[in-house]
Amino acid sequence: MAQTGSRTPIRWLAYLAFWGLLPLALGLVLAGLLVPVPKIGVIRFESVIWGGSISYLGDMLDRAVADRNIRAIVLEIDSPGGDVTATEELHFRLLEARKHKPLVVTVDYLAASGGYYMAAAGDYVYAKPASLVGNIGVVSFLPPIDEQRFTSEDYVSTGPFKFSGGSRGDYMRQIELAKGAFLESVFAQRQDRLKVDREMLSSGEIFMGMQALRLGLIDGLGANSEALPKAAELARIRDYEVVDVNALVYGDDEEAIMWGSSDAIQEALSSRDPTWRQRLYYLYLAPEKRRQ
Repeated sequence: MAQTGSRTPIRWLAYLAFWGLLPLALGLVLAGLLVPVPKIGVIRFESVIWGGSISYLGDMLDRAVADRNIRAIVLEIDSPGGDVTATEELHFRLLEARKHKPLVVTVDYLAASGGYYMAAAGDYVYAKPASLVGNIGVVSFLPPIDEQRFTSEDYVSTGPFKFSGGSRGDYMRQIELAKGAFLESVFAQRQDRLKVDREMLSSGEIFMGMQALRLGLIDGLGANSEALPKAAELARIRDYEVVDVNALVYGDDEEAIMWGSSDAIQEALSSRDPTWRQRLYYLYLAPEKRRQ
């Protein structure tokens, strides 16, 4: 009887522990199922910027913003820039996404010209010490003099520049206006973090990552992995998962992967097609491409 009595309190405690801890354990399991782990969405953009870039990057930004489990966005950029209007559209899309969720940008090899225009939209920008950053400005071609007037007797126009759209002087002023818009956007986003004046930035110089940090064009040096904890910090989360937004939206569809390279741009610019040559570009062309 003594043995039986001595086991009774132990059994009673075990009974209480079982029925007390069981609901707690079940609650933790259900919480894990019903409250998913927050995620950081990673988007890769490795391309020149064309009209098709808008839907390509825009679809991924829309997915990341709409997904409640994605609490912050990391954008990995490797781009020499491209078409002016497409670049401006992407800049505004990134600013809109940033209103909803923290946006951290990390530069791989290159974020030049329009590529930097995109990067400047981030809450925080990383680059590697040897990344190339900057090259703020516009490139294009002046309309040929013989296109300033249309002399065929079979055509008439209501004004001297109806066919050409304007004089070569007008075209130069448009280029300066586009450059000014680029500069103002950079200063609006970077604000007091910039340690360089407009004159220096408008020279079009390109900087290595360590120089860009000193000038305030970026916020830190690091690999892509550094961007994840920064995004988590800005989103105020600790435990998180990383999700590949490219794969979420496009899967393994190779046709959906953005095409484009500086070679493709050079080929377009070297053609005689005025629809390419007389467009404006926020674009960095490597020295060997300029000599072709």
